[in-house]
Amino acid sequence: MSLTFLREKDRRSVRLLLEPLRHDVHLLLFTHSPFDQYSSLVAELLHELVSLHPRLNLEVHDLATDAAFALGVGIGKAPAIIVCDSESADFRLRFFGLPSGYIFSALLETVLITGKAAPLSVQLKTHAFLDRIYQPLHIQVFVTAADHASPAAMLLAYRLARTSPLISAEAIEVRAFPQLAEHYAVKETPTTVINEHLIIEGECSEMELVRHLQFVRL
Repeated sequence: MSLTFLREKDRRSVRLLLEPLRHDVHLLLFTHSPFDQYSSLVAELLHELVSLHPRLNLEVHDLATDAAFALGVGIGKAPAIIVCDSESADFRLRFFGLPSGYIFSALLETVLITGKAAPLSVQLKTHAFLDRIYQPLHIQVFVTAADHASPAAMLLAYRLARTSPLISAEAIEVRAFPQLAEHYAVKETPTTVINEHLIIEGECSEMELVRHLQFVRL
């Protein structure tokens, strides 16, 4: 049975929000085979989202039958979403879980940034730092749909990844991956993990995150 995640007035609001998209945006969804309930919910939501603008495209990949492709783009668990443009094979913005609640707004903003309908809004000092990094940095942000601070942390990581090709960023919904959250001893959201070992609990400003990234480089 098909589900409707957005009420009609919300659909109108999202459609208006997406109107400025200047470039195509691809959403790659990776699911379990056969669909588990969680993957099915994510698929329903994304199908509903892409129906709201012709520049949005959805590709669904099976984590088992498309295992080689999934691993090649950095996906080893599902449900997972990659947001990318049509001009490059850039798969560094990833989301794991169901982007509902406050997280849905962050997904929309990510789509707008990718489709050149919203600015990256990265500070000049951040640009200067990112221009100097020389080694890959992996940022994971643990989020929950009901946490109002989670979208900002998620978007900050994504903006840095969009600015520097050496940064990969992913947001992980705690409810979907409780064992992973336990592995990193996540006690609150947002929690940011840098290169697997540096853990930042709670809200973090752009300059605070940059300072942490500088520490990782040393």
